[in-house]
Amino acid sequence: MENQYKIAAKKLYETLIRIQAWFRGENLHETVYVDPTDDCPYMFSWDYDQGFIFLSDDDKWKKAINIRKVEVMIFLMSQVSDLLTEARTQRDAMIELSDIASHQGLVLLDELSNFSTSRFNQPGFQLSDKTKTLEE
Repeated sequence: MENQYKIAAKKLYETLIRIQAWFRGENLHETVYVDPTDDCPYMFSWDYDQGFIFLSDDDKWKKAINIRKVEVMIFLMSQVSDLLTEARTQRDAMIELSDIASHQGLVLLDELSNFSTSRFNQPGFQLSDKTKTLEE
């Protein structure tokens, strides 16, 4: 029976290690959390900077995938889909927000470019090569 326990624990551990590698491979750059539920007493997080799935334990974050903590890994397995969904949602939101911010920056640059040339468009004033913008 002890041997079966070790084999099952190792299989679960190796499966979760592969899932964690999947998180890294998808470039899920945001740190996300899955709160405890009625079915799972643990809070888990994905931290891209460190590249690990963590468990909140007594206000400390510890690696959740640990061969000596089989119960934690079982609960993690029940929550890993939610963690992945949350990480993908955060990634997609950041892509959208980055696009919006980039567009706003380009609009501002366009306004600044028009402002810098419009004040020189007065009679008797000619632009030299030193005052031309890159767009001209």
